[in-house]
Amino acid sequence: MGKIFLHIGTFKTGSTALQFDMHLNRRCLLENGFYYGDYFDNYYLHSNLCYGLLREALVEEGMYEKYKSHPRFLHVAENPDDIIANISKHSLENMNIIISSEAFFADAFRTLVGLHTILSVQEKRKINTYMRKRLKELLFSLCDQVVIVCYLRRQDLFIEAQYNQYCKNIWYSDRDESLPEFEEFVMCNPIDLNYFTVLEEWREIFDTAEFIVKPYEKNAFRKDLISDFYTDILGINTEEVNYFKKIDRKQGNHRLDRDILEYKKYMDIRNGKINQLLIQYCENLEKVKDYAYFNKSERIEFMERYYKQNAMVAKKFLHKGNGQLFENMDYEIPVYEGLEMKKVRRITQWLLNELV
Repeated sequence: MGKIFLHIGTFKTGSTALQFDMHLNRRCLLENGFYYGDYFDNYYLHSNLCYGLLREALVEEGMYEKYKSHPRFLHVAENPDDIIANISKHSLENMNIIISSEAFFADAFRTLVGLHTILSVQEKRKINTYMRKRLKELLFSLCDQVVIVCYLRRQDLFIEAQYNQYCKNIWYSDRDESLPEFEEFVMCNPIDLNYFTVLEEWREIFDTAEFIVKPYEKNAFRKDLISDFYTDILGINTEEVNYFKKIDRKQGNHRLDRDILEYKKYMDIRNGKINQLLIQYCENLEKVKDYAYFNKSERIEFMERYYKQNAMVAKKFLHKGNGQLFENMDYEIPVYEGLEMKKVRRITQWLLNELV
């Protein structure tokens, strides 16, 4: 057996596009010695494995009964042992294996339980620790060389993108709630942004694994994230990658247009069909426009919370003596000017035409 490349995310770092690209190029990857398969077919990532492990963890902690009817357990989670057995069965001898799910990083349980659910540090740590130890046991049953790959996005840009994603597809446990304002979303600490702490927890368990940590920003890649993953991470020849199929731009997980996001809040839309139509509206736009949710001073203050942790990530995982994790620290991001009534009328008219 070759190496296992475990791509753990994070969210909002181009993972959906990368995963669909790997699904599209399964044959090309096989020809280059990499197996990508036995994932959840609807989205082409290993959420079946991730939520299978989460189910085991919740059973272990006596918490499963409360969440057993969640769609991720009813329709996504599979037996982790079965998934690994299938990977072993279908991958050839000495072949490398790729496993990918951004929910592995730290937040599979957090995104399951709802925005306003208060979880103790101990609760989250117990569940994450169980999942990682079990995952280690499963992966090392296949081979003894594991490479953990993680892309990190600047925290202010990450939380803005995550808020947009939440408004696009609200978490299942919050489906009957009105959309929160951005300030409320941030205060609920929906995602763990202390990257160094989380990576150290991973390293503590996967103590013999190789870690590849990269900032998610343009100047970190020769071309783009997908090409970077194939060439820099997997080591596939650039000329070979040029023969890979190219995904359609719509295959990525794109943001809501800001006018649509504000329209959803303004109209308090909770109906699933209308929500899907609004996503379709965005997909038909020539360009999806988004703007800052922080003002400049709020952005600077927010990033100051993570200055020390980011410096430790840069030094320990990227071996950068200057402690600079992100090269692009531009805080001059255009501010949204508000939802105009003429745009409300235009969107409503389009929706009515589609519905009628």
